[in-house]
Amino acid sequence: MKIDLNESRQTVFAINASGLTNDTSAECELRNDIYGSEWHVKTVIISTNSPQTYGQSRFWLYLNVKTPGGIRDSTYLGDGSTSETDITMRASDKLIAHWDGADAGTYATITILGDKETGR
Repeated sequence: MKIDLNESRQTVFAINASGLTNDTSAECELRNDIYGSEWHVKTVIISTNSPQTYGQSRFWLYLNVKTPGGIRDSTYLGDGSTSETDITMRASDKLIAHWDGADAGTYATITILGDKETGR
């Protein structure tokens, strides 16, 4: 049976180890933890509430691992973007959303849309 997929996560930008106020990042995960199910991600929507003091943030979306081979999407418009995609997530898969470069303390949000195959 297919049902709608509409999952969102929010995270906060923090200053990285360099201590520079323009060296920030934010990260969160969306997981398919339902045994026997598949998520079919068709749309990714990202945004921040950053005033862009240091310019636009950047965004990368990874499947399971933060390596170049795990990249499924990226943009230099991390403060607001919508992307049509085709990502299949099986049980225990995760999407890792990573932003760089927004103002510390501001929020980043990711929403994924598509459908879930429940296996029932």
